[in-house]
Amino acid sequence: MKYSGLTMILLAGLSVAGNPGLLIVPGERVGIVPLDISRVELSNLVGDEVLSDTSVHLGEGFMAPGTLVFPGTKRELEITWYDSLMNSTVGITVTGEAYETFEGIYIGMSLTDVNSLLGEFRLLGFAWDYEGQADFSGTSIGDGIYAAFYAGERDTPERLEAWESVLGDGWFSSLNPGMVNLDPRIASISIYSSY
Repeated sequence: MKYSGLTMILLAGLSVAGNPGLLIVPGERVGIVPLDISRVELSNLVGDEVLSDTSVHLGEGFMAPGTLVFPGTKRELEITWYDSLMNSTVGITVTGEAYETFEGIYIGMSLTDVNSLLGEFRLLGFAWDYEGQADFSGTSIGDGIYAAFYAGERDTPERLEAWESVLGDGWFSSLNPGMVNLDPRIASISIYSSY
């Protein structure tokens, strides 16, 4: 039996995420929300009652218009718009725990588990605006997707020492001993449009 490209994506989502409506597809969509959507189209797709317009912090004091989708639920998404017209997206950030990528990357996943799935990648140090941002280029997950790792508590001397060894706005290997000992977890996953 022949399947269309969309059907194949949906079938892949069923086997990986258990629900194609909860699959993160880099460069394309999160669940049922595509990257190439306007605020009006978003309202038509999911209904205005599950949307909340907000401002999105971009880092270093910069803000952008945004919309929360399914706020306060395990399906929460944050859409960042290019401008106040809300006709095109900068990206979609996953903050809800219900979604995962085809490879099995999800919110709350530990660095150790991501390393096991993807191998070595790089991420930014901690204690600044872009802390813990991971770059998956060169891994099986590819480009167009980023994860932000949260360092967690520094509640032991070992964790504090590990955290102090991976501070600042430089890149660190995901296999760096400080990163491995700190073992941060994914706090958000973002996909971005290509234009």
